[in-house]
Amino acid sequence: MSESKTYVRDATGLVREIGVITATIFILSNVIGGGWQKKVYQAAGAAPIKPENYILPIEPIVIAFLITGAAAIATVFCFAVMATAMPRAGGGYVYISRTISPGVGFVAAWAEFMGIALSYGLIAVAVVEFFGLFLPVALPALEPITDWLFDPIPLFVLGAVFTFAFGALAYFGASMTGKVLHLMFWIPAVITLTIYLFLILGALDPGTMATGIENFTTYTPAEWIDEAVAQGINDNEVTDYVTAVNAAVMAAYWAWIGYAAISFAAGEVKEANRSLPISHLAAGFIILGVYVTVSTFMAMAASVGTGTVAGSEGWTFFQAQAYLGYGEGSAGTDFPNRAWMPFVAMMSSSGFNFVGLGDLLNISFAIAAVLWLANDLPPFVTTSSRIIFAMSFDRALPEAFAKVDERWHSPTNAIIFVCFVALLGAFGEADIFGTKGFGMLLGEGEKVPILYDIFNPGGSIGGTDLLDAVFFTTACVSAIILPRKLKDVYERSGWRPKIAGREAVVIMGIIALILNIYIDLLILGPASAGVLQYLTADGAPAAGLLGFFPPLMPNIDGILPSDMTDPIGTINWWFWWYILLIAVGAVVYIFMKNYYSKRGVDFTTIYASIPPE
Repeated sequence: MSESKTYVRDATGLVREIGVITATIFILSNVIGGGWQKKVYQAAGAAPIKPENYILPIEPIVIAFLITGAAAIATVFCFAVMATAMPRAGGGYVYISRTISPGVGFVAAWAEFMGIALSYGLIAVAVVEFFGLFLPVALPALEPITDWLFDPIPLFVLGAVFTFAFGALAYFGASMTGKVLHLMFWIPAVITLTIYLFLILGALDPGTMATGIENFTTYTPAEWIDEAVAQGINDNEVTDYVTAVNAAVMAAYWAWIGYAAISFAAGEVKEANRSLPISHLAAGFIILGVYVTVSTFMAMAASVGTGTVAGSEGWTFFQAQAYLGYGEGSAGTDFPNRAWMPFVAMMSSSGFNFVGLGDLLNISFAIAAVLWLANDLPPFVTTSSRIIFAMSFDRALPEAFAKVDERWHSPTNAIIFVCFVALLGAFGEADIFGTKGFGMLLGEGEKVPILYDIFNPGGSIGGTDLLDAVFFTTACVSAIILPRKLKDVYERSGWRPKIAGREAVVIMGIIALILNIYIDLLILGPASAGVLQYLTADGAPAAGLLGFFPPLMPNIDGILPSDMTDPIGTINWWFWWYILLIAVGAVVYIFMKNYYSKRGVDFTTIYASIPPE
């Protein structure tokens, strides 16, 4: 009989060199990216609602951020407990596999890995898009140079360059990555204080803001409102505040992805028992504060003007711009889409006309927008590679992925694997199979069948939401189980509530689970409706995977991918692709378990203990 074996080696080879401030910045950078800069507009454009129909005098997206923020903070509370009890690389993979079951832990973490790795490639391409979107507006002389950035092939190639460049940075270890990340974080953070100033000034002086809008867009707020009315904003108006909030939740959730990022690199955090709770909770509340305040000030600053045509009553420039940018309206050449945080700040600065500072301010706003997105990349490659490393260290993946560089203490092969998987996300965001990509080979205006349905910009974002939701919902169950099932492990946690103790953790886990399920239903309902229509003989309208659960929101353009629900009789390739990715994880786990078990590896012993340092 072959000798029984457990882990790949006696020590991981990773080194604890991430301090509490870097750990906090790690989360802030991963979460505060590009989407939050336009979420208030996406939500308002997809579900246009007049302020007179508000139940509360608050923008629906702000309520949505509070809901998703409550889910995130309740979840990170649970992660703080689990991370300090099991401060190891892999984060949720370790927690779930030791509390629920190894198979569930692997599949859930595999879904999260795919979501993070695909997002890594997606964001790498989006950074290139941001260069082409913001810098020419701030400095028009750059426009001829940046036009070509929006073609699929250059987008994909440059996105791939960014992907492997930040992969190379990750090779030099967590310490070097942290130093670069500090630079990429503090520059946009300081500039954002100036953006806050101009948003507040615009909100306090509507007349000057209106002048700035006309200077910046060449159209008055009234002309924007009249154009929105002409393009049917009244026909698409939402009068129910709850419906508008539910639509906004879908927009808000993407902006929270990464809120437990540092837990995946917990094995490299100094004084983990103290640092992990502080970084998780501090980052969660800071993010919530930023999202709520920026969205509020953006809406207040842009809520100026009145229309001049019939049907324009009650609408402002804010709703008009949102509808033309992200709703059923079309912000084309005449009314370009400027519904982004930096653009609103540029409008305000244009109105106040600080002589000699206009171009400098605009350029700084554009740089901040790009860097907020680009600083997502170091955390993405770090977190996803640590998941693969942890799985390999448990022998649930080939041992080669557990290789650590002796000098830089980084999981080199895991990082390389992440970079190649990320290219799938880059395919989608670059629209490589669309009308300007390989679809051109089939004819003008054509798209590559099936491949475009799977790899498209909207589908990539919606799919990573789905994968992320699977993981965090499962992790909440893990937190509920931990205090009872693994009492000794729980007692080692540096974050145990003094009041109510274990019961407090269980209660918080249940609250987090309920909030995550609510978000899951918003995602799964519309996403799977087309699937059920295809599977039902009579083609009856479907409510989602849970057929008895009524949809909480319509399939709204601008929030969900346009093909999330397909016509009756067609296959929703987008949905099945992401279900397949999850299923692949199950197949890989079964294969590797059988492979190593035949070679004497004792999986029972591995998952009955916490991995070594």
